[in-house]
Amino acid sequence: MNKTFLEIAEVILREEQKPLNPDEIYSIAKQKGLLISRGKTPSLSMKARISTDLRKNGFSSRFMRVGPNKFALREFGLKEFISQPFKKNIPKEIITCIPQSKLGELTNHLGFSSDVPLIVSILKNENLIYIDRKVAENDTNYKQLISYIILTKDNDKVLTYKRGVYTNAHEMIKGSTCLGFGGHVQDIDTNNMFSKGYAGVFDTAEREVFEELKGFKPINLSIAGYIMDNSSPEGVKHLGVVLRGEIPKDFDINNFSKELSINDLKFMSIKELWNNFHEFEFWSQLLIRHFYKDEANNNPVVIRPIKYNIRSNVFVIIGEIACGKTVLCEMLSKQNINNIISTRKCVSKLIDEYDFGISNRTVFQEKAEMFIKSINGPKKLAKEIKNQVEIFSGNVFIDGIRHFETLVELKKFYPDLTVIFVDSTRDDAFRNYCLRSEGTLDISNFREERHHPVENEIKFLRGEASIYIFNGGTKEKLFEEFLKWFKTNTI
Repeated sequence: MNKTFLEIAEVILREEQKPLNPDEIYSIAKQKGLLISRGKTPSLSMKARISTDLRKNGFSSRFMRVGPNKFALREFGLKEFISQPFKKNIPKEIITCIPQSKLGELTNHLGFSSDVPLIVSILKNENLIYIDRKVAENDTNYKQLISYIILTKDNDKVLTYKRGVYTNAHEMIKGSTCLGFGGHVQDIDTNNMFSKGYAGVFDTAEREVFEELKGFKPINLSIAGYIMDNSSPEGVKHLGVVLRGEIPKDFDINNFSKELSINDLKFMSIKELWNNFHEFEFWSQLLIRHFYKDEANNNPVVIRPIKYNIRSNVFVIIGEIACGKTVLCEMLSKQNINNIISTRKCVSKLIDEYDFGISNRTVFQEKAEMFIKSINGPKKLAKEIKNQVEIFSGNVFIDGIRHFETLVELKKFYPDLTVIFVDSTRDDAFRNYCLRSEGTLDISNFREERHHPVENEIKFLRGEASIYIFNGGTKEKLFEEFLKWFKTNTI
């Protein structure tokens, strides 16, 4: 019987006992008479099959990527290569910015505000400065001005899309669903003699939508408010001016060209917006909450199985700071349902550093980063977690793994472990962060801790999840929904 591409790749890699690229795998397979392909590009087919297997199975795949276009068998025990997301070059353009010093009371706000007079008062010519975009990207003394437009049809249908990878947008929003179109306000928008004023945000809105939707021009544009978001390194650079516009009657969504970065263009009802709330990027979530309230869905907790084969009593709960993962573990523990292992406490033991609890975590994070980057750090941590798991019987939940290599090492002990990724909006996470912390806190504390280098890999671990949980409700609702899922899907 003919072997598949994956079976042939496995045979060749095991015989060669070293990493190979798809061309090398195909060449050796052809020499050995293992592969006769009628396709025009068999080596590309080989790469596609292996890449698809990796995307589908993650760390459970027999293969691993050890370099750009270089594959090995996972049994070789080599270091996993994590490729950087695609990013278009930053275009050469002069953009409109506002010095942080001119923002006044806006700097203390996180989220959307409908205070139109306040944002209009900020958008005065004397407050504006024009900077090369490449320079502005590396200078947080200024906010880059963004026009962000919501487009509606018949008042109750909202135009949405998925943001593709062919864009210079930040990686954190690539692949997300959006209801905002638009982009940077350029000097040509502000200085246009026919400009409608307000720092050129109307001209930007019309130009950006015209470019993204290939000739489409929104009607009845008006300023609805602003988005201030200092909760992330990207957010701190931008000030979003939110506009609302309408779709012309002759717009045909099924017969319309668009930019490569605009995918899956569709209209959504209010119910559909809330049903898909967890898939939207943060700014869109803020606007859905404000403009499209739906009492039945205002606090959604969504559980999405990604891999259905739950065959182990070992569960790993992963998520960014203050998303609700630790709260979930604590509530499980209080109900005497499961045994909880804190990865943080395991690391504390290994680096001989006092567990910070709810106080400042900077020193702990720095030592933890040095430890996990050491050659045997992930292996030592996985072994310590395993030692803790063996103390207990029944179901065990591991809280706080942050790195690919730690998960790889842990899966060597427990190949069938279930990975649960807990997610939330950043404003909800900030509120949780403030509630559990002591002392005076501001958004900069949250941003610095959440985006410390030791936390950088967490968002990518979502791709390894067996279960995705969006925590958009109360902790009681989170626990209720999780318990319902847990009792239904585990033995």
